[in-house]
Amino acid sequence: MSGDPSSDPKALGLSVKLASRTVLPGDRAAGVLILSAASAARVTALRVVPTMTRRELEAGEVRSTSLPVSSGSQLGAYSVAAGANREIHFSVQLPPELATSVPNQLDYDLVATAVTDEGEVEARARVLVLPTEGGANMTLPIGPMWLAVGNECEAETDEGHWVDARIEGVHGLTALVRWRDAEPTWLPARRLRERSDR
Repeated sequence: MSGDPSSDPKALGLSVKLASRTVLPGDRAAGVLILSAASAARVTALRVVPTMTRRELEAGEVRSTSLPVSSGSQLGAYSVAAGANREIHFSVQLPPELATSVPNQLDYDLVATAVTDEGEVEARARVLVLPTEGGANMTLPIGPMWLAVGNECEAETDEGHWVDARIEGVHGLTALVRWRDAEPTWLPARRLRERSDR
């Protein structure tokens, strides 16, 4: 590792300033990323990804699961002069099916990541997803405790057979599952069940 401070991620500061902290499903969340550096810094990639965090009680412990809700925005490479700030405007499209925020249960953040040659610097800003007119995006019900990212389960195939699967994402009573060598598939909870060998 060279002594070049331009590649030290600790020499780089990153913050997120939102145009609005409240959004509707399908809106664009916009704001400014602020890069600051005590010494010259080089950012090889900059991205903003909207992320959902779901918290649930499991065996008396609060368990958090976070997953991206879209691919977000890739903003390119930037350099920051020593002692300077650099502002980069961004806009991220949010999916139209987002459920309403429930503070400390179902939260959404815009996660900004600046990548340098030596590591990553991350900053986040909380956004509040409001209900749409008519309540079309009312908060989704929370499924059983075993319906959580990373858990093994059984999933019903289109032919009606139950096969072992792994949960890779959860959105209300729908889960993203992977079985065999197939691509992950979203299935309703009624087509999933807890592994019988647990």
